[in-house]
Amino acid sequence: MCSLYMTLTLKLPQILKIVKSQCVFGISVFSYYMENLSSLNTAAQGRHVGLPLSSYGEPLVVVAQNMVALCLIWKLNKEVPLYEKMFFSIFICFYAYGLFADGIIPESAWKIVATSNILLNAAARIPQIWQNYKNKSTGSNSFLTFLSNFLRTGIRTGIVISQSSDMSYITTFCVALTFNFILVLQFWLYWNNSCVGEADSTPKPSVQHVVLFKWKHGTSEGLIELAMKEVSKLKKGITFVEDLKAGPTFTDRGQGFTHCMVITLPTRDHVPLYIDHPLH
Repeated sequence: MCSLYMTLTLKLPQILKIVKSQCVFGISVFSYYMENLSSLNTAAQGRHVGLPLSSYGEPLVVVAQNMVALCLIWKLNKEVPLYEKMFFSIFICFYAYGLFADGIIPESAWKIVATSNILLNAAARIPQIWQNYKNKSTGSNSFLTFLSNFLRTGIRTGIVISQSSDMSYITTFCVALTFNFILVLQFWLYWNNSCVGEADSTPKPSVQHVVLFKWKHGTSEGLIELAMKEVSKLKKGITFVEDLKAGPTFTDRGQGFTHCMVITLPTRDHVPLYIDHPLH
């Protein structure tokens, strides 16, 4: 019962923290992708080995909560491209169907599912562990969510050991428990740095990249207008461009420069990314 309650509220602190702070600094998107795939594998494998719905259904609840959190992360993290969001959304639907539809996975392939789940568990935790280590901060991650996840995994590991003799299934939970312990330990190690990390994630002053245009003598107005329209399309093509304005000057102080473009970028680090972008 305790494990069920933890599962139902597992991601709630994380979701509330993101909504309140409007910040996703230090949260690994890749970890969320892998955790969803791992949770689906765990649920499908539990169903396959004959565990009751109360056992294998818990990971499905985690998937649902994860998708809510992931949508918030996608909304706030402007660096995640649209095609990545669409691809993952479509892929996870087909992946879930393949796991739960009867007869699609042959009996001999379930060992591969079990083995891959161990790897997915690691892939779901290691990027976040590395992100925390690199930032020396747990950023916008919720301590309550990670602590609850560690305790829940501990309880579930005990239940699985008592209900199943499948060593690959038991190993999956043991691996998850180990990595969850490391994540909770990082909160303790970087506790005093968490606020600093979150402060760093608050909206920084945007950087404005200014470009002045001087046209060759004889360039027609139509060609200039066409060029400025093409330049304006950069905002749609380069996802991290926050704003782009382009147009003619209305003063006589341009010293030969007749048009200007102002590109607003999130940080200074985005300037070289913008300059080196294929569309630039």
